Amino acid sequence: MTHLFSTNLVNALCRTLLHSLWQGALLSGVTGLIVSCTRRTPAATRYKLLISAMALFAVTVAVTFYLEYNGDWAPITDNHTISPEAGTAGAIAYQASPNYVITETIGSYLNRYGSVIVWIWFWVVCARCVLLAGGLREVYRLRHKNISGVGSHWEDRVRELCVQLGIKRLVGIAQSGLAKTPMVTGHLKPLILVPLGILTTLSPEEAEAVLRHELAHIRRSDYLVNLLQNILEIVFFFNPAVLWLSSLIKAERENCCDDMAVAASGKIDYLRALVACEEYDMPYVMALKSTNGGLKQRVARVLSNKNQSLNGREKSLLAVCLIAAGIFATAFVNGGGGQKTATQTDSAWTKNMIGDLLKDGLITSPDNLSFKIGTDEFVVNYKKQPDAIYRKYRAKYVSTRYHEGADWIWYYEFDSQKWEAMNNGGPATDQTQTKTGIFKGKAN
Repeated sequence: MTHLFSTNLVNALCRTLLHSLWQGALLSGVTGLIVSCTRRTPAATRYKLLISAMALFAVTVAVTFYLEYNGDWAPITDNHTISPEAGTAGAIAYQASPNYVITETIGSYLNRYGSVIVWIWFWVVCARCVLLAGGLREVYRLRHKNISGVGSHWEDRVRELCVQLGIKRLVGIAQSGLAKTPMVTGHLKPLILVPLGILTTLSPEEAEAVLRHELAHIRRSDYLVNLLQNILEIVFFFNPAVLWLSSLIKAERENCCDDMAVAASGKIDYLRALVACEEYDMPYVMALKSTNGGLKQRVARVLSNKNQSLNGREKSLLAVCLIAAGIFATAFVNGGGGQKTATQTDSAWTKNMIGDLLKDGLITSPDNLSFKIGTDEFVVNYKKQPDAIYRKYRAKYVSTRYHEGADWIWYYEFDSQKWEAMNNGGPATDQTQTKTGIFKGKAN
């Protein structure tokens, strides 16, 4: 993965995918609230609210990725002992918060397996994109194989209905030997496909009700929205909240078209047509088929004018999701500000430093590495670095965010006495007294 993407990109993707889980939990709470509060509102209103929730989630994830990729986030750390020498400024010893412990544990896991997680996610997305491409290829085959005309009567009637619905695009209609239910394919050049002989099997009123349903999809640009939905499902295949919301949107999309068809054709003719056409599963087209609950619930909704609400199981799961989302959201928002104790170090931070030193050619191997960096200088393997290098690493690694604005210095296997002797021109000490850790003050 690191050969395909930069380390920064991989880390940003991994953290964004993790954030999307608690963001998805919040999304499920918003979705549950929408479903609960819109039982008697028109399906079109509920549909717009659900689409808005999905769009808000997508924007939130995009912003999260932008911040993770471009932000200067302080790394999450593991534990080891800091042993300050006598005469050295005291080690930082603030109390770690519970939120920090949570983010520390998660961060430690991501530091070890982040690239593996992103690698698995990437290849699953690729595999699902191949499936989507196969579905679109099947749509192309439906549009071009085993099709025949429906006669001038129905072609003229489709044009009349388009005028009534305010559809300005040219809409085609054809019989298909492959389709098992009426469906719409295409956005720029929409085509209604009906199974062979169905227009003669249904009564004229029922057939017209079917056409009104399919034209409602075209009027609402549902084919394009459905395609975008499938892309989101591919990217967030691991997120149950996204998949649940997407299924609700698909169900409400059909409900919206049901309502438009019923308003013009009446309930009886439309429900008869709905029962006659029940069956085929083609997720990349707008088919007149039952979704999210089956034909029974769909018919019941038309008859009762009541939208589906949450059942007891869904409410319980939502409560659990919201509690989990609150815990993790609080951990990630406030956990970064938690302070480190004297038994905590920055091993993940050190890995980042070593990676940068190797990349910049300042070292050729991490073996026997020592360095110190603080608010005054940057020394690598007892060689003071030029100001340009120091400014670059200071901007990234010298932070007072956790230390209440105090100056500090970071040692890694560094012998201060040896460095002092080298600076003063005296003999190097034979006694190794290395320090590792972060200390308050300018300890040279």
